[in-house]
Amino acid sequence: MPMPNHTTVVIVNYNAGDRLLTCIRSIFETGLQPEIVVVDNASRDGSLEKCRRAYPKLRYIVHSHNLGFATGSNIGIRYALEKGSEVIVLINPDATIEKKSLQKLVDTCKREDVGIAAPLIYHMTTKQVWFSGGEISFTRQRATHQTHMPANNNLIDTQYATGCVMAVHKDTFKQVGLFDEQFFLYYEDADLSLRTKENGQRVVVVPEAHAWHSEDSESRENRPQKTYFLVFSGLLFFTKHSTGFMRIRTHLFIFVRRMRSHVRTLYKNDDITRAVKKAFKDYDDVRKKTNPRITPYR
Repeated sequence: MPMPNHTTVVIVNYNAGDRLLTCIRSIFETGLQPEIVVVDNASRDGSLEKCRRAYPKLRYIVHSHNLGFATGSNIGIRYALEKGSEVIVLINPDATIEKKSLQKLVDTCKREDVGIAAPLIYHMTTKQVWFSGGEISFTRQRATHQTHMPANNNLIDTQYATGCVMAVHKDTFKQVGLFDEQFFLYYEDADLSLRTKENGQRVVVVPEAHAWHSEDSESRENRPQKTYFLVFSGLLFFTKHSTGFMRIRTHLFIFVRRMRSHVRTLYKNDDITRAVKKAFKDYDDVRKKTNPRITPYR
């Protein structure tokens, strides 16, 4: 049964290659008919052109430079909200969703107590569970994936849902706001999840809904960039959400990490070390500015 366009799927594309076509194909293979919005962040690999030839009737929003995941997503979300969508589903271009899973996510999001719903996500190469829930540790200053197989098909309350694949009800966005655009990449999903939970709504994993993720960012050439954004966005996230005694602990933790980074640069000058050093520098710059804009890591 076709789904009316009360559901919009937003895909933020940045040089995803043929994986973008595979992602869109998986959405159509669900048998549903959501509106699909492709927000392109100045891709240079021909993926946008290939997608337009294969799927000319999709909605395309194209930018001249890379806006990052949060800002790119927000542009697609605003479009969906203006069109009257009830549920907005975010899917990374290097992910695919299984049949019936899209409907399960949408149905779960329509429950009054649920604000965000994510599927059980498998790694496309290893076939292992890549995400079955998220855990935020203010003690360790990290947000990590849980990777155990759920014991049953009951909804799993999670501290955060991954932006790789997540369904969000329109009321969630209207009540807590869109993604915080100070996060160029990473932690924007954890930030939205925390704000949703603070608003009294559940953030859940739907074990009966399955997706697959290739995790292209794990490649060797992408490791410095990934390290940079994990450190930079993590610093912003834990500074933003720490309160009371934990705020003091957070600043102490950041100070220790900064000193460790300085020491490491004395005897090691590899790409990872330089990425961490730049993350701390950009974090300091952002903290000094009222309206920061982060440029892509190079």
